[in-house]
Amino acid sequence: MTKISINGKYLHELQMRLKGEQKNGTCYLSYPEQRIKAEVKKNKVFLHIPPLLTIALFQLTVWDKDELSIKIKNKDFGLFKMIDLKYPDELYDNRLVDITFKSVNKK
Repeated sequence: MTKISINGKYLHELQMRLKGEQKNGTCYLSYPEQRIKAEVKKNKVFLHIPPLLTIALFQLTVWDKDELSIKIKNKDFGLFKMIDLKYPDELYDNRLVDITFKSVNKK
């Protein structure tokens, strides 16, 4: 088993909040170290990770950005910041990740 970190965060410690709401708490998904693999060849690093963990890596890189431009069907909606992300669980058959962005007001 190899511990892999990106920007100081260990991938096996990432907790991905699931959509399913529970009366007594929130459900999270995480992957054990043995499901996360890496290879180093010359000047490249190859990660072999589950698909939902790939999305969590996206979250790690986008979450801290101050603003992102969003266009839908070529209409510019302006600048936004990602504020929430929920992962699918077996209770939701659409298997889609919910990402929430909030408008950033430029002053």
